[in-house]
Amino acid sequence: YLAGHYADAIERGFGGPLLVQGESTGGSIAQQLAIDRPDLVRRLVLADSACRLSERGRLAQQTQARLIGAGRPRRAYAAVGPLLAASTLGAHAMTVLMWLLGASIAPRDPSDLLITIVAEDAFDSSAELHRITAPTLVIGGKRDAFYSPDLFRETANRIPDARLRLY
Repeated sequence: YLAGHYADAIERGFGGPLLVQGESTGGSIAQQLAIDRPDLVRRLVLADSACRLSERGRLAQQTQARLIGAGRPRRAYAAVGPLLAASTLGAHAMTVLMWLLGASIAPRDPSDLLITIVAEDAFDSSAELHRITAPTLVIGGKRDAFYSPDLFRETANRIPDARLRLY
């Protein structure tokens, strides 16, 4: 749905293929755009994004959505804190930080966020990645908890002419 809006905007505003970069959830949208409208994507970069979320990432987002829906933004944002750090100490620090910031960063109306979480949890482009024709670079971290090195590899392997850089 969002990829279709981007396709319309690219056609109206630019008229031709573009260099497209998507990060995290934006990478899911960029993948869908490149799958549905390969004529509009000249090159593609997927940063911290893969063909689907890891099970750990999906569970954390589901917990976040449930807590947001229950009106508990501090706990909701703390639920994803551990996934934002590469070490145990960092995970604890991010959990505390996200709990402290949760009430101030939570949207007043969380409906868009909740819809986005549900959509990303269901997103799986693996069966369609072969339709991406643009030269693609997949960039990911070896300690990424929302995605995993295996998911970054799978994404790059399923896209013709793709390269992978794991850091």
